[in-house]
Amino acid sequence: MKNLEGKCLALILGLCWLGMSGVRAESLPVAGEWRHRLDVQKAGEKEHWFAKELQADTPETSGTMRLPNTLDTAGISPNKETPTLWRLYRATKYVGPA
Repeated sequence: MKNLEGKCLALILGLCWLGMSGVRAESLPVAGEWRHRLDVQKAGEKEHWFAKELQADTPETSGTMRLPNTLDTAGISPNKETPTLWRLYRATKYVGPA
């Protein structure tokens, strides 16, 4: 009986895997120039930034960047870390919503 349960479970999992292998998620290309504004004061949701045209704040926290990219490689951050030889560090540091 235990062997039969194992075989049934394996069959069900196999069928699920086969059924899912043909499913493809729709993708949306995001490469290109994008406007950004970092939410340092955590006010974006409250002020509904998502429903408005992005306003430039400061060059460190707003502007444009080309995707694919990261905030680190684009050098976008209001907080620059001081280089040190004692530990690894990030050239730019940002903690908070983006």
